[in-house]
Amino acid sequence: MANTLLVDGVHLSRLMKMCRMIHQAGSVTLPQLQSKLKTSRRTVFRDLSTLSSYGIQVNAGSDGYRIKQNPNACKKTLSDHFTKQMEQLLKSALK
Repeated sequence: MANTLLVDGVHLSRLMKMCRMIHQAGSVTLPQLQSKLKTSRRTVFRDLSTLSSYGIQVNAGSDGYRIKQNPNACKKTLSDHFTKQMEQLLKSALK
């Protein structure tokens, strides 16, 4: 996933919402994430993997998923990655 160019506002919004949810609750289970994000189990796993690949530390425990960073740090990390991807897309389109 890290090599894939992905610039999608819906995806970015869902990742940010996931970070906020996990941080606010302290820990969130897979079914809770699926329900709140209105998405499939597989999409939740992909999103968790994406967060990890961007350097956002996601830990899975017996009580659910936890994120150590606060929502503002997650937001900055995600926006930085999506900005870089948008820049790459624009550079390739302008060649």
